[in-house]
Amino acid sequence: MKSMHLSLLATGLILISGCAEKPSAVTETNIPSESVAVAATTNVAAVVQDDSDKAKDSKPAGKVESKDEPVAKKDEVPAKEPAANKVAASEIDESDSEATEVAAENAEELEKSAKSEFKELTAAYGEKRKAWISKMREAEDRESLMKEDPAIELASECAELAKKYPTTEVRAEILKKAIVSGKGDGRTEAMNEMLAFVKSSKDKLAAPVTQAIRTLVRSGSGEPLDEAAKMMLKTAKKDLESKESFASLKTVATIRETTPVKDQAFDLLLKLADKDIRSKRAASALSLVFSNAEGDHVESAMERLMEHHSDSAEIIKVMSGLSRSVPSAANEKLLKQLAKSSNGKVRGHALVSLAKFLDNRDMYREYFSSADEEDRKSLGEEALAYIDADVDESESADLEAALNLFVKDHQPLVESAEGQLFVMRNLQVGKTAPDITANDLAGVEFSLSDYRGKIVFLDFWGDW
Repeated sequence: MKSMHLSLLATGLILISGCAEKPSAVTETNIPSESVAVAATTNVAAVVQDDSDKAKDSKPAGKVESKDEPVAKKDEVPAKEPAANKVAASEIDESDSEATEVAAENAEELEKSAKSEFKELTAAYGEKRKAWISKMREAEDRESLMKEDPAIELASECAELAKKYPTTEVRAEILKKAIVSGKGDGRTEAMNEMLAFVKSSKDKLAAPVTQAIRTLVRSGSGEPLDEAAKMMLKTAKKDLESKESFASLKTVATIRETTPVKDQAFDLLLKLADKDIRSKRAASALSLVFSNAEGDHVESAMERLMEHHSDSAEIIKVMSGLSRSVPSAANEKLLKQLAKSSNGKVRGHALVSLAKFLDNRDMYREYFSSADEEDRKSLGEEALAYIDADVDESESADLEAALNLFVKDHQPLVESAEGQLFVMRNLQVGKTAPDITANDLAGVEFSLSDYRGKIVFLDFWGDW
């Protein structure tokens, strides 16, 4: 039986017989260990045939052959990355870096351009608006000039500018300007664009998204307003007792438009108040509901205020609001009830507010008694019935007496009470107007008494 032995050399192969000695030219120091252990770099040949007995005799003593003896494999040699590949990867990295820098520079230039154009647009709008207001003051037919309102053009230009620069940060400000200051189709387009941005954003709590929602709720209208308000309430419900949630509820509750979403805000405010009914936050929540809601919500808020906060600053705010509100029998009844409060401060404020309220009612009666049918309908049936009803003349005298009594006992509120007393005594229909002295538009001093016996036309106007 013949056996085969393999011997690996870095330079080639050597054929060795089973009984031959190692050639003297080949020593252990001439053969790298890697060459012996791995069959991977050069040609490998075998081959020695001899008598099996001699082959056995040539084996070192005590050595046992093993079929499981590990044999080096080609794939066990760590592959080294070619230098050419490293160079190529380096070139790609440099190319990506350069592309990133170019993109950043381009984005910066776009941002600058958008801001510059927006600044020019708003400056031009300011000048156009000034000229338009001057024209309106001098015009006899103001209705026709309404079509020339620069706010219409502003909204359209802002909407177009936002389309031109869709990836810039200033785009949100451009849309906001169109919504807050603009009018017409351009404003509607801007609202829809902002709503689309909000809906497409995954993180509804990100600052740009919450700002966009707030803009739509405070200054928007129609569907965009309703959708944004619903999103705001959805977020508020998650942590109803946080300051952020209260601010959101307040924003929705004070929406100028009539929308069902407001009722949801009122429900949440009442729920919040009930969590700690004696707290200042509860009083603020109830005051918000009372001042902005209608019907059952108003009654629910007032019941809680009267029971738990009859001496709080919030009830005084409520009374102040009532004195300026559209007159109604319910509001008069409430103020009269508060005027009987055992708390002197509340009672004093109620008396002053009631006097202002009745004065306001008389002004409404004076105006709407001669207003056209369309104007009268705009006030509502309940309010019309109230201001058209006969007035008990004695109530004014009773109120004046109550205020006089209050002035003597409560000095801190004297100034407010005396001011209202002056109105009641001197600034009523049929009374002689108090004399005043001032300068006219030309800077010449005049007195109201100079015009006694003459017809005087007073024109009250303003713009904001």
